[in-house]
Amino acid sequence: MIIADLHIHTKYSQDSLLEPRTIIKTAEKQGLNTIAITDHNTIRGALATLKIAPLSTNITIIPGVEMRILNHDIICLFITEQPKRINNYSEFLDHAKDLGALTILAHPYRKRKPIPKELAQKVDLIETLNARTPHKANLKAQKLAHNLHKHGTAGSDAHLALEIGKARTIIPQTAYNLEEIRKALLKDKKILIGKESPLLVHLATITIEAYKKLTKQNQ
Repeated sequence: MIIADLHIHTKYSQDSLLEPRTIIKTAEKQGLNTIAITDHNTIRGALATLKIAPLSTNITIIPGVEMRILNHDIICLFITEQPKRINNYSEFLDHAKDLGALTILAHPYRKRKPIPKELAQKVDLIETLNARTPHKANLKAQKLAHNLHKHGTAGSDAHLALEIGKARTIIPQTAYNLEEIRKALLKDKKILIGKESPLLVHLATITIEAYKKLTKQNQ
């Protein structure tokens, strides 16, 4: 059985301090066997986690990145090459596909921005349960996926250790490698479980981002 958190940030995101090793240890404690590292606009966290994973865990690491393209965030999984930041949804998704990415429209209604038709139709999957997103927005994401006949995913969007595993994508089958996990994610036989995190986690990450900016300025 695949028990995955498909949306986790490391210290390589501007609003997180999580070390890759801490993420792995916490994921193990939470009973996860698969995690996706999806830092904001950089693949560095995924590569760092992959580097230490063979020495410290049996958890499967899906390398990825969460790219901000215009007004929306697109998760690209199963890639180890940094995507270009192309400010056109269709062109970016073509580029991501060329890199071998499986694409997920992340928390589509968190900021109440209109969802462009070409974006919603062209992504592979839609994140329908995001633990950092209000419940009503998650319900709207579920409706969007249903209307477009897209399969959903769940992820904690963790920036803090206590968030890891808050939302999980469970697939009742065994997968022995990344390609099998990719194929399983594209199927409908998934169970999405979890609950939304308290608003205080957002305050924590705002504080972390301000601290990192100030530290960088003073270096």
